[in-house]
Amino acid sequence: MTRKTSAMPVGVVLIAGLAWASPARSQAPVPALAAAAPMCATPEQTAPVTAFYEKSAAMLPLLATRTLKMPEALIASALKPNQALGVEGKYFGALWDSARTWGDVVFFASKEGNQFEVNGPLPEGVQSTSSNYFNLGPQKAGITGHLRADRIVSIYAISLQEGKAHLRGLVFYDGKGDSQFAVFLPGEGAPVPPDTEAVFNKTWSMIASLPRVCK
Repeated sequence: MTRKTSAMPVGVVLIAGLAWASPARSQAPVPALAAAAPMCATPEQTAPVTAFYEKSAAMLPLLATRTLKMPEALIASALKPNQALGVEGKYFGALWDSARTWGDVVFFASKEGNQFEVNGPLPEGVQSTSSNYFNLGPQKAGITGHLRADRIVSIYAISLQEGKAHLRGLVFYDGKGDSQFAVFLPGEGAPVPPDTEAVFNKTWSMIASLPRVCK
């Protein structure tokens, strides 16, 4: 089933099995909202972010907003290149496919203080040809549903390490600087198998090869 653009809000995690149409995969880029622009930190905004992460190096930008009082995407843009790499939202489909190679992941979404986590592999996604939805394929367990990829303005790969904790994933931001959802390696920063680390590093290298969202 292909949802129309007036359907459910972005960021809600759907666990119930939904009907799924499986047309040939569209290679068209995700359409972008013309009025949306990525948030990029100025040197003055970068300074407090750098100071914060010198003391809390493995803090997710979502949690850092409580102290820094900045939009989450602005914080991500101010991180050092070894901590975060950002690209435009038009690369959504390619990065979703890359994250599918990680195996079991944690799909995370925060909605009005509620935090949703779904553990397991990511399903295949197909950009609808009749609406703005990026439709996720059916599977017996885990996440499925319909994502508004056209509302994603920037996507950041993050790699935040402090001691033995190493948080790695992809975070998808809208034009207001809020994360709509994210995909993380499992284990809440615990060590991962070498093959999992290797496939994440391929995603990181892929993003590093693309034009940066904040020049």
